[in-house]
Amino acid sequence: MNENISLTATIFITDKCNLACKYCYEENKQYQTIKKEYIDKFIDLLYTEPQYSKRKYIVLDFIGGEALLEWSLMEYAMTRFLEKGRELHHPWVTEHRFTFFNTTNGTLFGEPSIRDFLNRWKCLRVGVSLDGCKKAHDMNRVYLNGKGSYDKVMENMEWWKHRDHEPMVKGTMNHDTLPMLADMLINQIQLGFEPWANPIYEQKWTKEDAEEYYRQLRKVVDFIFHRKLQFKLKPIGRQRVIKEDNEKSNYCGSGVYMVTLGMDGKLYPCHRFATGRHRYDIGDIWHGFDKEKFKRFREGQDRINEQIGSTKLPLCYSANYDIDGTFDYHNNEEIMTEQEYRIYDYWMERMKEMSL
Repeated sequence: MNENISLTATIFITDKCNLACKYCYEENKQYQTIKKEYIDKFIDLLYTEPQYSKRKYIVLDFIGGEALLEWSLMEYAMTRFLEKGRELHHPWVTEHRFTFFNTTNGTLFGEPSIRDFLNRWKCLRVGVSLDGCKKAHDMNRVYLNGKGSYDKVMENMEWWKHRDHEPMVKGTMNHDTLPMLADMLINQIQLGFEPWANPIYEQKWTKEDAEEYYRQLRKVVDFIFHRKLQFKLKPIGRQRVIKEDNEKSNYCGSGVYMVTLGMDGKLYPCHRFATGRHRYDIGDIWHGFDKEKFKRFREGQDRINEQIGSTKLPLCYSANYDIDGTFDYHNNEEIMTEQEYRIYDYWMERMKEMSL
């Protein structure tokens, strides 16, 4: 365990949501909210369990559903985290080695109580799920009545951008919106954000999809260089890993550098293991971190890595596990990931051309 790599500790605040996104990965919603005593025990565990407490830095992450529907529980958790850290003189708090983070659908910023909460907690970073352009966003990110949510997000976009000194958005792409990916990402850029959208893990992608993915990403790179924005934005895509580490390690940090508190009080390797048809826990708040369950989890990850021949491939172990409850490689994410490597290489080629 590398203690210098930060820990992401996620609290599943609620599975209630005011939207009904068509590609939502959360299965069997119960419309529940986490109990305060579960939050108390989880925070105590973070500060006392060596698997977590020895980490140099922590991100305390809040998700839903739509977590802002229960903003008072987020406030409670942040307050408890700070109080406990001061009580123990833990460097997370005494040396300010923490980040509070929340991902939201962005439709509730206009609510007075929520705006007051966010103004009180300026240290809470907030990311917004935004599928780029209105057409793509409103195809999937809809209210219960089927109405799109893009216009509502835009209503309070400027307030949010002013509040958050490093605002970030993240888009999600499925088969229906793949042909619009360039428009999605370019619109994110024009709104003042780093472009970011990923394919949903639960869908099967074909070689034809992968080529279209590359074409769409290439359009975005060409747009960036044509507008001379390349020095203001990070390169699109992923840099190839030249060689593997000798020790077994995973691109994904689930279970090692991530832990999630589910609404049932169990500990999960990441938030997606807490929400699918097939769930896998690595302990609970009453008995703590379960080394045997964690060992079996890591063995399952290693088996998938052997099946795909890499420990560095960006893939979602939970999406694989959710298919049939086994650690076997079912998805074909690698054909999409390869396009992200290709587009990074293309970005570097464009940079090299400029220097000649």
